[in-house]
Amino acid sequence: MVSVAISISSAIIVSAATVGPTAYGAEMPPAWPEDEYLLQVGRVVYSVASLEGLLVFDLPRMPLTVEGLSPNALAGKTTTVIGRRLRELSATIPNRRWQDYLSRGGVALEDLGPKRNSVLHARPATVDGEQRIHRWRLEPTEIMSISLAHLDHLLDEIEVHRRDLNHLRPPIR
Repeated sequence: MVSVAISISSAIIVSAATVGPTAYGAEMPPAWPEDEYLLQVGRVVYSVASLEGLLVFDLPRMPLTVEGLSPNALAGKTTTVIGRRLRELSATIPNRRWQDYLSRGGVALEDLGPKRNSVLHARPATVDGEQRIHRWRLEPTEIMSISLAHLDHLLDEIEVHRRDLNHLRPPIR
């Protein structure tokens, strides 16, 4: 059995393939990180989706209609694009409470979308002997290992946005 690897730095090895006698039909079983790590990855992804859903599905509750601000108008858009639309179009809303809520929500999604994407678009790697995901992007440059501490910090940031939005959220009537 031959193991092929690319060394990015002395502490990080990204496994490219593990193959048998030939490269065809060989299986590579996953090397899973510990459950706590996987749980935090899932929480980051779910928490950002939850904030996005909160904002998008609150739009039909607005006391007026704003073109471009509806679940249908935002369907299929990225988190960052939804955030930008909310932030920009919130200025046209005369109701100050809704304006503040959607503007701050837009800022939150614009902030969190790229951070969540760094987790989603990272690839498995062995970092200091542990299975982790590693973000390796050249333009713009973003090279980092996603540690448990990084995920915990990101969840703390998401929680700050969630509390802020829940405080600003117009009451359900």
